[in-house]
Amino acid sequence: MRDRRREAVLECWRAIELFSPPTIPALPRRRPGARSGAGDEYVVDLTPEPGRVPSLMPWAADHPETGARRARQGWMWRHDVYCGVFDLELLRQAMIAALPAGTDPDPGVPQAELVLSGQSAMCALVLDEEGRPLDDTSVISACGWATGRLFDPGPSAAGWLDGFEELDEAFGSAIDELTATAVPYGPAAPAAGTAYGARPGAGGGSWQGLLAEILGGAAVGAVGALFGEVAGVALQGAAEPLVRRAADWAAARRPAEEPVGAGQPDGAGGVPEAPGDGPAASAESAAGEDAGPRALGFADLVALTAQIADLCGVRDHLRPQVVRVRSRLVRRPADPGKKAAATAPFLNSLLPPDLARVSAAVGKGIGPALEAYLTEPGSVSVGARTDVRRERGAVLDGVAPALVPAGRWPAPAKFPLALSQQFAVDRMLADRAGTDGGMFSVNGPPGTGKTTMLRDLVAALVVERATVLAAFDRPGQAFTGPPWRGRDRQGQHPRFVSRLDPRLTGFEIVVASSNNGAVENITAELPGIGALGEHWHGGPDHFSDLASALLGGPAWGLIAAVLGNKGNRKEFGDRFWWGRLPEKETEARSAAGLPPLRGMREVLSDWIPPQPAPGSRRPGGPAPQRTGPRTRRPDPHAPYRRGPAPSRRSAPPRPRWSGCAPGGPGRPRPLRPWSPRRAGSGSRIWKPPCPGPDSKSSRPRPPWTGPPPPLPPRVRPRWRPRPGAGPPARAYRRPGRSWPAPAPTCRPPVNWPRTTAST
Repeated sequence: MRDRRREAVLECWRAIELFSPPTIPALPRRRPGARSGAGDEYVVDLTPEPGRVPSLMPWAADHPETGARRARQGWMWRHDVYCGVFDLELLRQAMIAALPAGTDPDPGVPQAELVLSGQSAMCALVLDEEGRPLDDTSVISACGWATGRLFDPGPSAAGWLDGFEELDEAFGSAIDELTATAVPYGPAAPAAGTAYGARPGAGGGSWQGLLAEILGGAAVGAVGALFGEVAGVALQGAAEPLVRRAADWAAARRPAEEPVGAGQPDGAGGVPEAPGDGPAASAESAAGEDAGPRALGFADLVALTAQIADLCGVRDHLRPQVVRVRSRLVRRPADPGKKAAATAPFLNSLLPPDLARVSAAVGKGIGPALEAYLTEPGSVSVGARTDVRRERGAVLDGVAPALVPAGRWPAPAKFPLALSQQFAVDRMLADRAGTDGGMFSVNGPPGTGKTTMLRDLVAALVVERATVLAAFDRPGQAFTGPPWRGRDRQGQHPRFVSRLDPRLTGFEIVVASSNNGAVENITAELPGIGALGEHWHGGPDHFSDLASALLGGPAWGLIAAVLGNKGNRKEFGDRFWWGRLPEKETEARSAAGLPPLRGMREVLSDWIPPQPAPGSRRPGGPAPQRTGPRTRRPDPHAPYRRGPAPSRRSAPPRPRWSGCAPGGPGRPRPLRPWSPRRAGSGSRIWKPPCPGPDSKSSRPRPPWTGPPPPLPPRVRPRWRPRPGAGPPARAYRRPGRSWPAPAPTCRPPVNWPRTTAST
């Protein structure tokens, strides 16, 4: 009974969130199509009329207001497109129509006060300056979708609010297919040389067949009416129930699931690469640049609007037809090859997916915090509560020295926590010990020290987690079991996430609020250098360079970050993981004499021990045992020798010279010939490049104090010092004597550079 009541509460909460859509940008008050603001924004409505197609879209290069030439230097236009604009008052009327006859939705409230203002849209997406959709920016209105479910199947049906996620995902796939296909709207054929061909499987390549296969019959009828056709195409599946119609449409556009590649083996260390790194990904991106998505036209937007309105069943209830475009100036990326990214338009509440997950977990364990939050008022034992203002002994017991946490925020010692603050911190940690968590409420007006109390709570959890980390002998012990394997949201790149030891979990903190300012105050205050006492300035820090790059100012520790929407998450990933900064910040660091920012990926790569070569001695392990017969070590000079190789027994010993040949490190040097009797007169041996300064063979040797070492028998140098000549530019210099560099008497191998062969 209790679980059923909780499910009903969560379902009602979810419905309230679904039917509370955010409003979209409104038209300027002066006149339709006029600039709003200081020239950085332009909002216009495009209304489909039979036989009339707008000549210029806002992303057209020669548009008088939002053309590319109208953007300032270093800026570009970005277009938020809202398809199917409808009034919120129509939404309220549709909800009232779904109630039983004779029901007064708002008894006692004047009708004039119930009228809703504002507008929303059926779907939205973001286009770049050329009118091409940006990845992961398409979204369907959950409110418009839920409005159709009021009438089919109705609130009395089980699961009547299920299936939105599948439709929203299929909408993104349909846009990808639409922009990858050239649809020849009207009687004109597509231009020659276009990179977008007819979609396979569409007979004849007519725009009706292509559009019907990509989107559906509703899209074909709407575009036909736009072009002034008297009779449009009949709606496919119009008589089919709404739930089944939307489910079939989404299933037909669901991408096929691909098996996850082998990727990195289980338990293997290392840092994952960036999506799209490597030669293979570069080749794919280079090959796909010319065949990328095409720009959307007005007919495409009309088709999308009509199809989504038909799938949601709200064509008659909300009458969504108008397309609103909001064009605004954004900074152009410093790297032209970098893929543009944007945040999807805000059309839906963020809570319905989470509420659906909680509702599905009722009865299986939803955690003590949600258990306490969803407890009915009648089940709360009011008599067990303690009034701390009257029972002062309970407060003193709650701040006993044994309950004080091991960690404290590094604030000035002369400003300790007040009694109520310390009681709240100690009580929260005591209630959390030995349990899976819970809920603790702290109330107080602004300026009473709630953030100060939160800082000490964070410090206590950091020290407690550090105590667990200190118990591991090696970092690898913090990960247990096989990692989770899957793919990214696009299904293109494999991903794996190692499993943490359960003892390291439970210390996470998420600061959430309906007021963004309150959350930003906390996330900006905790890592700032001003949050520490002056005594702690200049002392040990916690990745202060990364923290300062995330905060945008001086910071002492990487302890908090602003997340939330996609833009914040992407910026956090670029700065924290990859160490990527905007061009101006990079130039500012260089001007200040600071080194380039090292992301966490690079920092962790320094901590990974090098993998030993195959067959080498591992640290702490035995040497590999020899298996098989003993073989002679291969001659490293064989590729550079002309003529037969001399025998090891008959070859005379070669002189050992200290240092390198005149070519210097990294350049080949000619050696003295073998015996003419064995190698032939005039033969010469070429040795690989001289070792660098870090190798063993290039270490300094004791200086030669005597005459040059004697030459082997039967070998004579082929050069003589020139009398009266100055010191040569390149010579074999030895203490006491030097010889000019000889001219080679043989042709060097073809694989040597010409400049090297001249030595």
